[in-house]
Amino acid sequence: MVHSLKKFLPNKNHLYKIHSIVLKQIHNFYKQKAIEHGIKDPIPGAISFTQRFGSALNLNVHLHILFLDGVYTMVDEKPVFRNLLGISNDEVEETIAAIATKVIKYLQKQGYLDQDGEIVANPLMDDLFQDNEAMLLATTNSIAGKIAFGPNAGNSVTKIGSGFGYMEEIPFAKGDRCYSVNGFTLHAKTAVNSQSRDKLEKLISYISRGPIATERVTLTPDGQHILLQLKRPYDDGTTHLKFTPGEFIEKLVAIVPPPKTHLVRWSGCFASNSPIRSQIVLRPTVKKGFQFDEENPEKPKRVGWNEVLKHVFKIDVLVCTECGGTLKAVAAVRDPDQIARYLKHVGLGSDPPKLAVAKLQQGELNYELEH
Repeated sequence: MVHSLKKFLPNKNHLYKIHSIVLKQIHNFYKQKAIEHGIKDPIPGAISFTQRFGSALNLNVHLHILFLDGVYTMVDEKPVFRNLLGISNDEVEETIAAIATKVIKYLQKQGYLDQDGEIVANPLMDDLFQDNEAMLLATTNSIAGKIAFGPNAGNSVTKIGSGFGYMEEIPFAKGDRCYSVNGFTLHAKTAVNSQSRDKLEKLISYISRGPIATERVTLTPDGQHILLQLKRPYDDGTTHLKFTPGEFIEKLVAIVPPPKTHLVRWSGCFASNSPIRSQIVLRPTVKKGFQFDEENPEKPKRVGWNEVLKHVFKIDVLVCTECGGTLKAVAAVRDPDQIARYLKHVGLGSDPPKLAVAKLQQGELNYELEH
């Protein structure tokens, strides 16, 4: 995982470039190691996930990358996998130092850092942030661990991170196969045996997880605030963070990726344009993101309406609220008079809400409203 990418979010093209620098550097490490072992034309492979959040619901962009501990090479026109020894502490130190150096040089060239490694103002941001000051405020305050709007604007939620430091800094060990330098951290201890499919599934579930677990979110007894339970308590004993509803929405907005941002990347032998991809992945004809019926691969599986509602609203509409039994659809009422009679009987209004007049211009959100 490589941290500190969060400071350059206003321009997703630069974030994409930094992502590419990281992937290329680690790919080169595996290629060079394979060549030293006499393997010709090595082809590494990786799947990387961009995570935009920290455990405190703060904007904290970092990469989770799943690398093959080995490379493919062509033997008789067929790809053959060759194992390599796991990465050592010295190799982790060298790799993170090279990544930090290349990224800092790139950011200095783009005008984001000065020669001392300090962040400077740069207007090269995406249109989303240029045209919406509220989005920029929400994003920058989320990075800093502060509240952007409302009565608590400017107050800290939690203190996060430090700067990039100076180019002459050397990596220091934070643990086994975990080194940090100039604000970047590379953790390469986790490894899974090729036969441990259950552990691999668990690892992928972790590195591709969503930003927040619903069981960590609760309401205060008076229902006026939202409590977020921390995965690990802070050193000062803090176990929860408290937000007003507006502050909570503000934090969610900040971690939503900008339009057309890819959060998963396949590289090396797993890339879509790799000539050997179809020979090394399972079921290469199946498109990503779709599951098909084995008996009729042309027809996607149909999901019931109740399952869709259950997935979205977390409520199973087919479970009786009185006895817990399973409900069954008996009939569909379509006559307007009968629908109105039923709604009146259960105490609901039968008139649809009036359509609002279309606005000529999108207005600005008012974050000063009381909740």
